[in-house]
Amino acid sequence: MGKRLWVCILMILLLTATMGCSIHVFGGDGAQPESLILGTKYLVQDVAEITLVKVENTTIIRPAISSAGYTAASGQYIDIVLDVKNLRTEEVNCNSFIVITAEDADGNVYKDVLYAAERDEGMSIDAYANIAAQQSARLHCAVAVPRDEGVINVTLTVDEAKYVLTYTMGDPWVNRIPIGMNQTVDVAGFAALTLEDVLITEDLVPPDTSGSYNHYRPDSVDNVYVAVQVMIQNQKSVSYTSDGFVAVHAVIDHKPYAGFVVLLDPDEQGFSSNVDLAPAASRTVYALIEVPKSAQDQSMQLVFFFGGQEYLYSN
Repeated sequence: MGKRLWVCILMILLLTATMGCSIHVFGGDGAQPESLILGTKYLVQDVAEITLVKVENTTIIRPAISSAGYTAASGQYIDIVLDVKNLRTEEVNCNSFIVITAEDADGNVYKDVLYAAERDEGMSIDAYANIAAQQSARLHCAVAVPRDEGVINVTLTVDEAKYVLTYTMGDPWVNRIPIGMNQTVDVAGFAALTLEDVLITEDLVPPDTSGSYNHYRPDSVDNVYVAVQVMIQNQKSVSYTSDGFVAVHAVIDHKPYAGFVVLLDPDEQGFSSNVDLAPAASRTVYALIEVPKSAQDQSMQLVFFFGGQEYLYSN
């Protein structure tokens, strides 16, 4: 093979690699606002790196794993979720990292904003958090808008750089990776997750009911549980709580239903929560999502929040 052909191949490979990890660098004073694209990294030299992870309208700003968060006093939030890195030489409070503004088609400007950083790998969220120098965080930049709004123009300002997006209410932006039954997702240094089963039940009982056992029933007789069975292996070098690996939501007719997770006990006679998994240990985990009986026969999607990424299972 000729030298010229080898050079051409190397140039193509280099171009492909460069496109795969594209970074948009702020052009300095006078640069025009740049449109935000999911999964694209934007760099403001010596100030910040930002990557758009998700945009959605919601009544509560919450971290990936926990259901606790900040609830809108009225209306709802447009939540802009970013992975950010502080490139400054000093820590920066999450309320000073980015400035968000929003305006509707009639020129109405919305100024009720909330900034909050996720903590503990998505198990908590803090509206007063500091982001240390040269450290990364998942940052929520939210602005409250009326429930009946349609299209909102959002501007994010990082130092002198401006980034814009136009969001249609009810049409979330997010990259969700499909996951199938018996498929394993492996996040190095965190955990491996295997989807094993999805059950609809009015009473989740353990495999061994020969003696005394504990079980779970929905709070309402009009509801059932969507019980999502996964196998989790802890790939951290330290023990980690079973509640912190994964969260699962069911989406039925565009409405999300949140759940909670329980761990199957080693004797298979019951379930526990908030149990530490030792390094390399594997255990069966159930995500229990309470939904109306009337919704169980409808088309359903399951959204998994795992290792900083969202995954989608469709039945």
